[in-house]
Amino acid sequence: LRGANAGAVVYRDTVGEFAISTLLAMFLPNKADAVAAANGWAGDRLIALEQEQPNHPTSKTVVTLWRSAWATEGDASEFISAYERALRQRYGEQFGKNVIITREGKEVLVSFKREIR
Repeated sequence: LRGANAGAVVYRDTVGEFAISTLLAMFLPNKADAVAAANGWAGDRLIALEQEQPNHPTSKTVVTLWRSAWATEGDASEFISAYERALRQRYGEQFGKNVIITREGKEVLVSFKREIR
């Protein structure tokens, strides 16, 4: 995240296992699935960056990056599956437009992009 338009950090935090299970439980019909998906959590960091739009002075883009670590690769995959189901439940098929989820071994990176006008 380097460069002229990387953005200013406007928020950073750790989400945590409890908050992940709560987030998933809000949108998954089976609450036990939410708890199971968060169970392998081994740490995370979330950061939000605000980028100004030079061609639209009243608009900004907020990019949120969330990197999480999981006890096993299976735990990482289970989280991704549950999180994608929760996002589809919450946003329908629109979630794929501005959310990217990738996994590398036991780590998961989620990036969100949102325009604010």
